[in-house]
This record gives sequence, structure tokens and C-alpha cells, in this order.
Amino acid sequence: MANKNPKQSKQFRDSQGRFARVDKELARKAGQKGAASYHQKEAEKRTMKETISALLDVQLEPDKVRQRIINLGYPAEIAENVTPRLMIALGFINRCMGKGDPNAIKLMLELIGEYVETIRHELPTNKGELLLAPKKKD
Repeated sequence: MANKNPKQSKQFRDSQGRFARVDKELARKAGQKGAASYHQKEAEKRTMKETISALLDVQLEPDKVRQRIINLGYPAEIAENVTPRLMIALGFINRCMGKGDPNAIKLMLELIGEYVETIRHELPTNKGELLLAPKKKD
């Protein structure tokens, strides 16, 4: 059974059967292949991000979502310029308020920059000072 791995073929071995050093030209070609693959994947990620961002900013027809927004308890003026981004935000706020989901509330506060991690204090020591306890890991 022949081994198909090119590194173990004769061209990669010296006269005594040891692995030979790879020359600069071969290393350069391998580096170019890796760089081309990396740039292709980065271009795909960038395209996906731009596509999703464009879809989130598309204007929706207000007639189809107006009643839904009003049923959620928001004023009808919000329904004039409705985008999927707005609907996601409204759904997120409703999840925080309606279900009281603590993870959603924490995420919302982090997004708007108002989340402050609480610090637990131990009981005062004999000297009358407070010691800070290590923070709990989530």
C-alpha cells in the first residue's frame, strides 16, 4: 500500500532517507495557497455581514406590522418607519419586560452600557474594614 502523503515521498527525503529541508520556493508556494484561502474566507464573511446588515435596514410595510406593534403596547408612530432591526429590538424589550428573563435583561443592559457588575462584600473584620470577596463566575 503506497502512502499518498507527499511529505513521505522520495522527493522530500535526502539520500539517507531522512526528511529533507523544504526549499524556499516550495515554502513560498504553500504560503501563497494558504493566504489565498484565508482571503477568500474573509471575503465570504464580509459579504455575509454586509448582506445581513442591508436586510436589517430594509423598510417593511407599515400596514402589516402596525397592528402587531400596537398590540405590544407601543404608539402607532413607531410603526411608520419599521425595519427588521426595530422589530428585533422591540421583541428583545418585550422578552425582558414580559418574561423577566434575567439573561436578556443583563444582555440589554450590557448593550446600552448601563450594566454594572455588583461586588459582594464580606462581613466587617475585627478592624472594622470591609473585605472584597472574589467575584462569582457566571
